[in-house]
Amino acid sequence: LTTFEVTSTDSGRVAIIRSSDRMGFKRCRRRWGWQSHLRGNLTPVESASPLWYGSGFHYAMEDFHGEKVWPTGVAAFEAYVIATYRQFQQTGKRLPYDWAELTQLGRGMIDYYTNTWLVARDPLKTFVWEGKPQVEVHALVPVPFKNAFYDQVLYAVTLDRVIEDDDGWLWIVDYKTAKRIQTQFFQTDPQISAYMWIAGQLYDRPIRGFIYQQHRKDIPATPRLLST
Repeated sequence: LTTFEVTSTDSGRVAIIRSSDRMGFKRCRRRWGWQSHLRGNLTPVESASPLWYGSGFHYAMEDFHGEKVWPTGVAAFEAYVIATYRQFQQTGKRLPYDWAELTQLGRGMIDYYTNTWLVARDPLKTFVWEGKPQVEVHALVPVPFKNAFYDQVLYAVTLDRVIEDDDGWLWIVDYKTAKRIQTQFFQTDPQISAYMWIAGQLYDRPIRGFIYQQHRKDIPATPRLLST
């Protein structure tokens, strides 16, 4: 876990912008008004299944490709389930209604990724910056934009993973879990362009590319043998 602090922040009104804010603002102005931390800042009592599951999947990937506190990626995911269960009991929030099914799904997906999919592929080398593996990197970067409502505008990002290839180039790796694999939106995805720009600012090095790693929400099974 790496957190980049803002070196100088002016006292006063500070606006923090995230990619989710930008996309939510374009998709539905009313929903953005209720949920954005810049406006209503409201969240549901029960955690949405995709958000809860995605956070757990990201935590397992962060540990597996980072500090390796847990012996396996599956163990890291299970630790997340236990921790959120206890935390939600204390705060009164509820886990998703299908959390038990999602737990089984997470075990199967992460086990397949770590023990089968990666075996025949390059695991990629996690970039180490100042002694820390660059996984789950939180950063706030000043944006050269001024308006009458805020004294400073910051852009908040979380880089899932930064890798370094054999030639010394840096790449950003972003994990996505979804029901279907999508390939038609890369040229217009605002997250990719924003992260590429911000990562260059953080490390003061050129970023070679962006690896969009999608994981379909399913447990691979052995194909059925046909009569032929």
